[in-house]
Amino acid sequence: MESPVLRGDGNGVYRIRLVGNSGMFYSTLGSRLSKIMSIPWIPLDQVYWRPGWEKCTNDDFKARIRAAMHTDECKRGWIIDGNYNSHGSVVADEEATDIICLSPGSYSLVAGCLTGVPGLDPPFLSYFPGLVLRTFRRLLGIEPTCAVGCTESWRETFFSTKSIIWWCITTHKKMQVRAQKWMETMALEKGGNMRRIGSREELERWVSDVERLVGGEGTVTGR
Repeated sequence: MESPVLRGDGNGVYRIRLVGNSGMFYSTLGSRLSKIMSIPWIPLDQVYWRPGWEKCTNDDFKARIRAAMHTDECKRGWIIDGNYNSHGSVVADEEATDIICLSPGSYSLVAGCLTGVPGLDPPFLSYFPGLVLRTFRRLLGIEPTCAVGCTESWRETFFSTKSIIWWCITTHKKMQVRAQKWMETMALEKGGNMRRIGSREELERWVSDVERLVGGEGTVTGR
């Protein structure tokens, strides 16, 4: 049985979490889905970071997420992107009707267990160049910073372990392993609410299905 493109709550409300590898387009996807579905997009980067790269406490972060989710504009749903697992983003996961995991990898249901399919993982270089390009665009002022008052410097970007580029390199495999563990218990095929998307082509097909769903084609199953 094929899974619906989005589960929702059964009453036309969609609370969507976007998680996954850094550089896998989930901020871009959040903005696109917000326009398609006419529901607010809430990037966790903007919730967590204060001007000057000042961090929130975990308790403050959770409170900010809850406040953002429960505004009048979010009554019909929301889209929240970003990981921040160790800082309290679980409060968004708990209320999500759908979790979309953007992480390289393809998994199949074999004998009741989700198993990695060798050779189907897109290479790291399939999405890393896009992250580098967007970083350059932010450094040049072509694209906005991830949060208000949080500018990136050339030195920190290329000569610091705090840079998004270094973070992407060092967390690539960790995120693949984490996504596999999530899918073992949270996958749609297992009765959960998580769909894993592992390539740009697969992502475009899924977005097309969402557009069909919003366009009134009834229950649309993912391809």
